[in-house]
Amino acid sequence: RRKELAANEAKNALEAAELEKMKVQITKELTEIEDLFEGELAEASGKQDTCEVLISHNKRYLDRLEQQLHTTSARLATEGGSSVAELQELQARLGEEADMVKARIQSEEATLSKIKDHQKQLEVERDGKVAALKGDIIALDERINAEQSAQEDWAAQQGEIEGEEGILLQK
Repeated sequence: RRKELAANEAKNALEAAELEKMKVQITKELTEIEDLFEGELAEASGKQDTCEVLISHNKRYLDRLEQQLHTTSARLATEGGSSVAELQELQARLGEEADMVKARIQSEEATLSKIKDHQKQLEVERDGKVAALKGDIIALDERINAEQSAQEDWAAQQGEIEGEEGILLQK
């Protein structure tokens, strides 16, 4: 009976040690995943910042172009003679430039939207993987505790048997 109890205690100790190894591996994997996603999210955040700066810069430039267009249109309405052709040419160039800037703004806004979507996808993926691994760690902790508890029970039973044998030997 004592051999059986010792074997069960050893089996539970071995199982607890194996579970601890698994927990260490999963904890390492969790750290690696968190680091990986932190890097990817930082990269996306940097791209987002760049897009926002470009959009802001282009919007300010567009505002200046539109002010120049407004001024040119006002001058065209009041001036006459040879300067009209020059003002019309200036107005056409300003209009073309404004259209190109609007197209750049739209392109950057589309890129920004894609980056934000990608960032959200990364966050959802990260959160899912982290939650799953943390759940695995909790489950492993419960199994480790159960194995250690069983190991202690076997040891206690073995101690009781040894105590009973000691009493019998004294009599």
